[in-house]
Amino acid sequence: MAYTSDMYKQHITFYKYFVDDIFFAWHGNETQLDRFVRFLDNTTGYLTFSPSYSKEEINFLDVNVNKNIFGNISTRIHRKDCRKNNILHRSSMHPRHITKNIVTNQVLRCKRLHTDREELTDAMSRLTTEFVERGYKRVDIDRVVAEADLHESHKTKPYYSDEHLMNVPPDKQGPSLPVNRSCLTFFNDVYKTCDIIKKNWSILLTDPEISRVVGSTPSFSFKNSKNLKKKLCYKQNKTCDSFVSQRKGEEKYGVGIKHKSNNIVHKKKITERFRVNIYQFLHAMVFAVEEINSNPSLLPNITLGMEIYDSCGVAAKAIEATMWQITGQEHYVPNYRCRVEIPLAAIIGDAASKNSIPMAQILGCHDYPQISYGSTVALLSDKKRFPSFLRTAPSDTFQSLGVAQLLTQLGWTWVGIMADENDYGQQGSQIVKEELLKSGACIAFFENLPIVYEEKRARSIINTIKRSTANVILVFSGEDSIISVMEEIAKQNITNKVWIGTDGWYTSAIFSNNLFWETLNGSIGFLFQKGNMPHFDQHLQAVHPLKYPNDIFIKEFWDNTFNCKWISAANVQTTKENVTEEKDICKINETLHEVSTPFLDVSRLTFVYNVYKAVYAVAYAIHDMETCAAGERPLENRTCTDIHQFEPWQLLHYLRNVQFRTSVNDEIFFDTNGDPPARYDIFNWQVNLHNVASYMKVGSYDSSASAGQKLMINTSIISWKGGSEQVPRSVCSESCPKGYRKSPQQGQPKCCFNCVQCPEGEIANQTDMNECLKCPFDYWSNEKRDACYPKPVEYLSYKDPLGATLASISTVSSLMPLLVLIIFIKNRDTPIVKANNREISYILLWSLSVCFLSSLIFVGQPTNITCMLRQAAFGIVFALSVSCVLAKTIMVVIAFNATKPNSNLRKWVGLKLPAFIVFISTLVQVVLSVIWLSQSPPVSECNMTIQAGLIIIECKEGSIVAFWCVLGYLGLMASISFIVAFLARKLPDSFNEAQFITFSMLVFVSVWLSFIPAYLSTKGKYTVAVEIFAILASSAGVLTCIFIPKCYIILLRPDMNTREYLMGKGAERNKKHK
Repeated sequence: MAYTSDMYKQHITFYKYFVDDIFFAWHGNETQLDRFVRFLDNTTGYLTFSPSYSKEEINFLDVNVNKNIFGNISTRIHRKDCRKNNILHRSSMHPRHITKNIVTNQVLRCKRLHTDREELTDAMSRLTTEFVERGYKRVDIDRVVAEADLHESHKTKPYYSDEHLMNVPPDKQGPSLPVNRSCLTFFNDVYKTCDIIKKNWSILLTDPEISRVVGSTPSFSFKNSKNLKKKLCYKQNKTCDSFVSQRKGEEKYGVGIKHKSNNIVHKKKITERFRVNIYQFLHAMVFAVEEINSNPSLLPNITLGMEIYDSCGVAAKAIEATMWQITGQEHYVPNYRCRVEIPLAAIIGDAASKNSIPMAQILGCHDYPQISYGSTVALLSDKKRFPSFLRTAPSDTFQSLGVAQLLTQLGWTWVGIMADENDYGQQGSQIVKEELLKSGACIAFFENLPIVYEEKRARSIINTIKRSTANVILVFSGEDSIISVMEEIAKQNITNKVWIGTDGWYTSAIFSNNLFWETLNGSIGFLFQKGNMPHFDQHLQAVHPLKYPNDIFIKEFWDNTFNCKWISAANVQTTKENVTEEKDICKINETLHEVSTPFLDVSRLTFVYNVYKAVYAVAYAIHDMETCAAGERPLENRTCTDIHQFEPWQLLHYLRNVQFRTSVNDEIFFDTNGDPPARYDIFNWQVNLHNVASYMKVGSYDSSASAGQKLMINTSIISWKGGSEQVPRSVCSESCPKGYRKSPQQGQPKCCFNCVQCPEGEIANQTDMNECLKCPFDYWSNEKRDACYPKPVEYLSYKDPLGATLASISTVSSLMPLLVLIIFIKNRDTPIVKANNREISYILLWSLSVCFLSSLIFVGQPTNITCMLRQAAFGIVFALSVSCVLAKTIMVVIAFNATKPNSNLRKWVGLKLPAFIVFISTLVQVVLSVIWLSQSPPVSECNMTIQAGLIIIECKEGSIVAFWCVLGYLGLMASISFIVAFLARKLPDSFNEAQFITFSMLVFVSVWLSFIPAYLSTKGKYTVAVEIFAILASSAGVLTCIFIPKCYIILLRPDMNTREYLMGKGAERNKKHK
């Protein structure tokens, strides 16, 4: 309202705004208000105001402001007509505190904006209905309303009913109370004074008359005094719970320790339990401090003291305790340090990573050394974020790598993972997951364990475990998160799983209950390497309330151990009156020797040993700082640190470089990330026949060892489920044997697959192969598809039955023409031999014998020489045979036509013409063969494509054209012979053999015409067999058709082998023809 002129300011009695919404009370008439609005529109030139006013009520943002019947201002919530019930549904995936805060904020908003009781009741009823519709429970809403009533009791103004207002004078009506604000000068007990005032002010507000006078609960602020630091660092009147006293004349340094809570969350209720193992951690520090103070050579003039705080397992408590220690006072003020007499050397703790992270962030700002004995989350190794953090517990990175290597080495490729919803669980499990995926394993399921127990989430997790086929489940969690889920698993008797535990929960005393024995029997756990602390057992046995009267925990420990009530001498009478009948008063002479308690168990000193090492690391750092070793001076001028006055960062320098050996010769040092050497022991949870549970060491993991030696495990001593000695299997699909490859299942991880046999020519010589391996070109797979063997070589050999048969037939058949030739030679002067071109017949018989023998070249392993010989010999010899037949046919025609009077053919009768025909016809084939062999000769070839798994050695023709030309030429001569003989078949005289030649050429042509499709349709050795068969068949056809009838006459009918008989028969035949 900066633009408002003075003439309008007198009308504005109240004014508020939010962004572009303005609310004000106008004291004047409507005409003046309209004039004021027009004035505002003309003032800026770029703003336009849209006024809305009323004498009864008006809406401003989500508030409806109205005047009641008494003229008093009242408010209620304003909801627009377009409003929808868009409250976040309770079943959403948001954290639970979000949905709870939504209810709390809406209830507080409703209570603060409603001034009328009835309207408030109606509004709360509507709000409750809306929340119920969105899945919220009415019981939870009622609890929030009750909490809001308590929260607002000292903030909200007292409510005045209409009846009360009617009895109050008009000038005093209204619910408003004066607001008290006090600005005080800071003094020592200012906090206590403010607390007393705030706690008791509600008593004054119960009386209406007094409340109108005193007003609301006051708010306090403070102004500086002359010496603010002196005022802030006031000395508190409280007793320090220390376990050691200062020796006169010596320096004393404090070492703080923090430990977990004694409370655990279990099924929505908090159960108080005294954790003996945590109390053992505390005494590990006491033991270490006492041992160091009694060592004259380590810190001879320095006494270590300690202050112990309980973080209760809550980060807020851990931060509060951290501020107590670094400021030196309970009501701490940041950046002010009031420790003057006893400097704080270092802080040891916390055990939980979730608490150590905020502590390290605060301590890192002040360079205070912090050594944790149980925080293992990998994030804390980041020195940029946590520069002053060190630890004696190794980083979870190494534990995760070790767990992943263990799972891989045991052959578990199908693993379920459960992890805390914090840095410890998420970062550690993520490293395991990445390493498993690198090694080829798969994650069956990944479930987050809620920090606060939720029954619905727990049921979902358990159902996932029951449905999963994974037999191995890794739990990367703390004991608080897993205990409730594990209890339910034990109750549902889920005992077929192997559990892999981490250091966060595996050795917790909670799981020593026999409820978990059947579930956890056979499980495997990773734990810090067990340490050895000489005389620590004696220290624990000597613990007694009289020895440590300032120990604030020993009273509860003693009561739980001996089931009695410990009372001190100062308040014996008062305490006796409060002792219950169930418990007696403890005797003074009880000792821990009399009872069996886990507190005295020193067989697994893991976290305890880490506490011990942390205290000694601080002691040795102080020792190095005191001795000021050369080359380790942290100051710029290379001077030594004043041991009486040193800054935290100076001790931090020595602590980072500390290196020493314990009394049992364990070397202790920190790397550049503040981490110790990572060494783990691997334990197996075993329950023997006497139902006694124990941890058996079965292996170890050392990150500093060489590759292949980091993980050492003896599976022979591991007791698995049911006492089995065989390593359980946890796979999605069983291993594929040799000869099979993995075929992924659609929509499933790669570990889920089917086994498919390798195809022919490919093998899988190992199990679980993703792809089959192809055999070399001259090798083939066996039937099992697990090995390659040389491909068998195939050709028509003499050892082959088919080759041997054909070779035998060829040999025998080649003797038949020679036998006929002998017969013809012996009867060469007989008419029948002389009448059929005796010399040509001799050549033909010889060539037929060679034709039979030429087929032998086709049998046997083909070589380049045999390939050339077989085609050339075949072509030339058959050309000679067919040319002889052609010559005989032509001579038959000439001989009969030469008998005619005045015939010119008589001069062609004789031996010269047939010899010429045979020579020329054969020569043409020889030329074709020479051209073929010289230009593109047939060669031997290993064919591996015709038939899988075989190497067929065959002759490649070289030139297909030349090959078919040779066959075509034979076919041409045979066709000519057939045509001529067919035309001369009816010539007269008994010497006419044209009919026999016709039949022989008919057989010859038929065989070779059938050869063409048969040759083209067969492969390998059968192609060669077809060609041999064609050679034998055609040769036998010519021999049979031409010479068998003549042999019949010569041998069986000599009476017909006379000139008279042949001529007479011919003359008679001529007469009949005429």
